[in-house]
Amino acid sequence: PPPPPPPANEEDPCCATDCGAEKPSPAPPPPPPAAPAPPADANVCKMQSDGTCKSLLNIRCADWRDSADHFAASKQKRYMDECMGQDCEQSLETGTNTPGCRFLDGQGFCYAYNSAQMWCANGGSSTYCNDGGADWGQHPLGTSTTSQTGWTPGTFPYRGDSASKGSIACACMKDCTCKGDEKCWCVDPDQQPVGPGSYKTGIIIANSGKRGSCACFCNDVGARRRSLLAIGSTPTISLADLVPARNEGSAEVGSSMAAGGAVRQLMGTCDCSKCKTTSPSASPIAPPPPPAAEEDEPIPEVCTKQSDGTCKSLLNIRCADWRDKADTFSKSKQLDFIQQCMAQDCEQSL
Repeated sequence: PPPPPPPANEEDPCCATDCGAEKPSPAPPPPPPAAPAPPADANVCKMQSDGTCKSLLNIRCADWRDSADHFAASKQKRYMDECMGQDCEQSLETGTNTPGCRFLDGQGFCYAYNSAQMWCANGGSSTYCNDGGADWGQHPLGTSTTSQTGWTPGTFPYRGDSASKGSIACACMKDCTCKGDEKCWCVDPDQQPVGPGSYKTGIIIANSGKRGSCACFCNDVGARRRSLLAIGSTPTISLADLVPARNEGSAEVGSSMAAGGAVRQLMGTCDCSKCKTTSPSASPIAPPPPPAAEEDEPIPEVCTKQSDGTCKSLLNIRCADWRDKADTFSKSKQLDFIQQCMAQDCEQSL
């Protein structure tokens, strides 16, 4: 039933809430201060006229960054093959003057200068220094004890007119040179490719003179998808995201609020013309909040509700194991589980 009218000469309680004079919105907080630019002698980046700092990279990576929007898809792929090859060869270097590649810029490319790598290693700004991990470098840059460190190539989006093609994922053969997929010449005749891309050669010929060389190949992976690094922290889904929104007015709002002893429906409105106010104009009435999902509404079988109100995705078993337990797994066990996870997802896709 509608709320009773206020007694004669008594102002409706909602005059003090919905019909009050408009209050100015609080000022938004100031943006965080910009990170200071690295020192010039670190050779991390070069300041531009617009105030940005452009990373100093190996030449083909810089070419791809600056010009790929204007390249055909085949040229983008060729330049990325060469970019990853240059970064891969840098990763095989060691020593104070050529420490390798442990730290990347924001797009995933090696800082080309040894001074930049060491500046990051010695506590440089996390804004600029994206750390691949201690095993990505030998001493003094990291903890790897072999020239083939943990460095791997990445996955990169097509750009410009080719953006709809998705991404290219790269694979590299370290201490090798290759002639397409026909044959490779490698220090180790059992050398295997590293990286998210796919590559398989017909034959590998042992050749000790290939130490320090790399052959990299990037292949299409279709629609853009996040890398494993991007899903290290599993996103959660609230129940409200899964329940279809009810049509406006299709259900009553069950909650109500008390004001001055009178109960007013949350969906109700005030006649502000009857309120005593000196304000030249009344504040507009805020729309009611959307109805909360009811506990007895059906939930699609995509996740399981948790005690904290989030909803955990229902996945193939090895993917669920990796999501829930990988933080406690060794590197080899993480690799084993994610391979089984992808195999299960692959079989489901068939």
